[in-house]
Amino acid sequence: MNEVRAMMDCDWRLSRRRRPWLGWAWVCRGMVVSVVALAGCEITNHQQKREQAQKHWSQVRASVKHQLASQQFKSGQVEAAISTVQEALGLDPTSVESYLLLSRALLEKGDLPGARRALLAAEGMGLESADLFYLRGVISERTRQLAEALDYYSRACALDPDQKDYLVAQAECLVALRRAEEARERIRESIDRFERDGTLETLLAEISLVLGDQDAAVAAFQRAMPLVGDDDLVAEEYGLLLFRVGRLAEAISVLQPLWERTGEESSGGVVRALAECYLEVGRSEAAGELLKGWLREHPNDAIGWLLQIRAAVARGDVVMTRRCADAARRLAPHDPQTHLAYGYVCWRLGDFDGALATLERALSLDPDNVLGHCLMGQVLVEDSRVAQARDHWRRALQIDPRSRWARTGLRELEVPPSRER
Repeated sequence: MNEVRAMMDCDWRLSRRRRPWLGWAWVCRGMVVSVVALAGCEITNHQQKREQAQKHWSQVRASVKHQLASQQFKSGQVEAAISTVQEALGLDPTSVESYLLLSRALLEKGDLPGARRALLAAEGMGLESADLFYLRGVISERTRQLAEALDYYSRACALDPDQKDYLVAQAECLVALRRAEEARERIRESIDRFERDGTLETLLAEISLVLGDQDAAVAAFQRAMPLVGDDDLVAEEYGLLLFRVGRLAEAISVLQPLWERTGEESSGGVVRALAECYLEVGRSEAAGELLKGWLREHPNDAIGWLLQIRAAVARGDVVMTRRCADAARRLAPHDPQTHLAYGYVCWRLGDFDGALATLERALSLDPDNVLGHCLMGQVLVEDSRVAQARDHWRRALQIDPRSRWARTGLRELEVPPSRER
């Protein structure tokens, strides 16, 4: 074995002497392989840099187009915005903001399916954001899929608990699902985390009204008012609520400045509530002036004319009462208040028979009208029908034991029976 190995070594050495170039060939071959490898790496690196540069340039162009689309959307050019943002997504399909803008533009156009598809495309790219969930919730809510909308709003809140709009949307959705108490509790738990601007306090007030908790609603509106400034809608809601719960002086303090700010642009509800507040606190002149200007611009407001009748009666202005009664009868012929007004006019003019006939008509329409019974009693007394007058005043006290007119009338009826007929 050793002899064989020695012979092989000898042959290899002899062959090297005969072919001295063979070693160099191996060296050269290695150098070629190295050069090719280096060239391949260089080509790969160059290609990667080129792709990265191209990607960066596409993202830059996409960003420019996104900004242009945003400007178009803000200026009302919805179709142009849709076209431009689609171009932006063609250049950079990973931009969450572009998908959101496309969805909002399609929503503005009324294309709910298209808006949903835009958001689904974003999810298909593996993108996720609180705004995406919020917008999905908006679309679900508009299609009355409230449980689904609530789920998306809740996911948006979980991703970004410091965004007030998400909390508001979640609470409003809970109310729509008849879970108002849960919505109110969610707002109460979170309200201290946000900067106070009146939004959440106002929402608390409105949810409390849904729950029938007027005291809580008043308290929430009271906290909201200094924060919302001159927000006319909040002032109107608050003032009308104060009126409904009988806090008339406070209602006037809210509704009067609102009327002074908005004038003829005020709603009829504000004007009528303020006029009634004036009447209830004995400011019939103020009520009359307020209604005079309002009815000049809104002559078909039947309730306004009925309130003006009350103001005119309180001032003892028979001419104005008759004018208002004419207008009210034309607009609301079946309203007992119009007949009460005519009965009052006839009584003041000494037409007792006309007054009684008109008041009977009013009481047939509204048998429990305290004012009608009191006025009927007054007319009957002056027409020397004392027994009948007593019946009407007693009926008025049965309906409203606080009626001063009925109590005074009965007390003054302590007269000899010979006067009755």
